[in-house]
Amino acid sequence: MEKSQHFAEEALRVAERLGDAARLVGGHMAVAVALFWQGKLDPALAHFRRGFEMFDPTMQFPNWPGANPGVQCQFYPALISWMLGYPDRSLDELRAAVGSAETLGHPVTLAHTLCWVALVHIFRHEPPAVADDAGRALRICEEHHIPQFYAIALCANGWALGVSGEGEKGLAQIAQGVESYGLGALRHILLALQADAQLAIGKPEAALASVAAGLKAVEKTGERRLKPSSIGSRTRHCSPAPAR
Repeated sequence: MEKSQHFAEEALRVAERLGDAARLVGGHMAVAVALFWQGKLDPALAHFRRGFEMFDPTMQFPNWPGANPGVQCQFYPALISWMLGYPDRSLDELRAAVGSAETLGHPVTLAHTLCWVALVHIFRHEPPAVADDAGRALRICEEHHIPQFYAIALCANGWALGVSGEGEKGLAQIAQGVESYGLGALRHILLALQADAQLAIGKPEAALASVAAGLKAVEKTGERRLKPSSIGSRTRHCSPAPAR
């Protein structure tokens, strides 16, 4: 994450020299994401807000890999709202981001946003809402062949099944999602969902193994925001661990 921040800051400086509004949005987004995953929420939020202020839905990002950076500048602050203790505001902000993604008509952006909405519903322990958002993301990913967010949506949907009485079916979906996702940056979150679903059907040893694997993944990336041990707990609201 520190390396990511270094190159994102360099990209932002290049965008500032060029005076290109679209690249500036992308630069602010990239810096903000690197800061976010290190638990540096205040500076991350400042960059996200600056990027979204500059964002115009008509902007073109022809070489941008992944979700639209302007919408990312909109939905990441919703996750920060959750972390700062504003769960209702977080959902309102995420719904607004879904609306922006729908307006753009960009499948990757919409799938990405829906996955984050599902995650916040997981934090709120709302399985039906998780199933709705994850199910929609799955359909988009299947139609447009988006493997990364398909794996995340599959795990979220599996979690909803697992904590709603269909434990084995849910765990099978999560296992499939974790395997297909591979060693991506969010692997620890998927393993945390697996741990929570394992606990729901009385498999504490398996849950501990999932958490241990998730913590190992966190150590490799240097992330300090969402620890798997904090999600994989049988509490009413599964909230992120504080930054260290």
